[in-house]
Amino acid sequence: MLNRFQRLFCEYNAQRLGISVGEATKRFERSSKAIRGGHGGLGYRLFVETAHLLCEPFASDTPGEVWDAYRVHEEVHLLRFLSYREPVWTAGDPLLDSLKRETPVIVDFGCGIAQFSITLAEALRERHPRLVLADIPTLHFDFLA
Repeated sequence: MLNRFQRLFCEYNAQRLGISVGEATKRFERSSKAIRGGHGGLGYRLFVETAHLLCEPFASDTPGEVWDAYRVHEEVHLLRFLSYREPVWTAGDPLLDSLKRETPVIVDFGCGIAQFSITLAEALRERHPRLVLADIPTLHFDFLA
């Protein structure tokens, strides 16, 4: 069962590739099943770490190469971001309570696909929060937009 962000990604990817949402969903599900535990499991984490080592001749996480490294690995990172559980905010949560006293401004630098910030803004909807998201312009940020 896909979560909300995964379903939205499949819709985005279908439009991006000019394919049906059904085909995009099948591709996503096949990808997730390719490694035990899916995109959020230990096998995928080891795969990503190996990919980083294999691609290090092209770009590393050093300050002068970090933008290139993000571009080399953007797809595998996006799949990992999509595996994160969507946060659930409940009444009485201390963070929600503290932010309900004023009009909140939520600023998220390095937002990924911003599940935390988006769901927080939704939970504070009646306070008309301002949501500011910033990240390196890669595929995941295009999806987020």
